[in-house]
Parts: sequence; structure tokens; C-alpha cells
Amino acid sequence: MNFIQGLENLLKEKGITAHKMCMDLGFSKDAVFNWRKRGTIPSGETLQKVADYFGVTTDFLLGRENVILPGELPVKMVPVLGSVKAGLNGIAREEASDYYPAPASLVPEGEKHFYLIVDGDSMAPELNPGDMALVRRQNSVDSGTLGVFLIDGEEGVIKRVRYDTDYIELVSVNPEYPVRRFDHAEVLRVFVVGRVISVSKRY
Repeated sequence: MNFIQGLENLLKEKGITAHKMCMDLGFSKDAVFNWRKRGTIPSGETLQKVADYFGVTTDFLLGRENVILPGELPVKMVPVLGSVKAGLNGIAREEASDYYPAPASLVPEGEKHFYLIVDGDSMAPELNPGDMALVRRQNSVDSGTLGVFLIDGEEGVIKRVRYDTDYIELVSVNPEYPVRRFDHAEVLRVFVVGRVISVSKRY
């Protein structure tokens, strides 16, 4: 979650318009419009005024801090490591492109989690383009579960897995996409990145 997303979430939560906030704080009436258009973050003093106005920290506004908003369940900010269709290079580099909230109950301490943005329709209607897949990093998943896999060290996919002692099958929900089967030594081409534990629409 970046600054603009955090600000817009707070405006919506409090039922306040951007214009009212600007008037209350003595900002130009076009301040929020300009921040959106330019993709900029206001100066430290202005940022602090906005944080104080909503009763949050500047770290929260910048997506660096977990927070509980009134009437909501506890959440944690989880890194977004890119999309599966474009590959999983972000996972290898551990570089987050953004942060997105997850229910704290789904991301307990001691486990590593990240989000991937679904790109493509091979898992539709179970997962649709733009959906956020919350992934728990682990190096194995049970047969029949939904997981994230890296094929040949380059191609990242979300699939339902089926396997036995000498094969792995990566199964799409969309019938237009055939099952991808890896037999015998070919199973070494498939690396398990993690298990998909939740899917949500991105706001």
C-alpha cells in the first residue's frame, strides 16, 4: 500500500472528502489531486499534519506499519512481490513492489508470507486477473492444493497440484488450458515456492 492508497482508505473509512481534509488543514484544494496525478509524497511537515488529522503515524501512511482501523479485524502489511505471469524474479530478490493488508490471523509470526497479483485467466473463475493471492512460503504442498510454482527457474505459475512418486501435474481451472505434466526426472524442473492460503480482490 502506497501513500495515496493509504490516504484514500482513511478518507473512505472516516467518511471525509479530500476537499474537506484540505480545507481543514489549510492545504490547497487541489493538493490531493496533485499528489495523485504526480505520484508524489508530500513533505515531512505536511505528511505529519495528514497523519495527525487521522490519528495514525506517518509510517502507516507510507505503508510501513501494521494498523487496526476502527471496526476492522487486526491486519498486517504483507509485501507484494509482483505477478505470476511476469515471472517470480521479485521472490528471488526479496524486493517488494508494494504492501497490501492481510488479516493477522492468516499471517502468524514465524511464517513468511507475500502477495502475488494474478495475471491471466488460466485459473478462472477461481482466481481472476487482478486478484491478490496470499502465499505462505514453503517448499512442499499437499497434492490437491493450490500452490505457486517456478518452472525451469523462470516461469512462475499458480496451479492446483497433483502428484505421485514419479510425476507432478499442474492443473488449471480454466478448461482451455491443458494439464502440464512432468514425469520422472522432469519433476526436478518444478520448484515449489509456496501455498496459496487466501485470495482477495484488490481495492
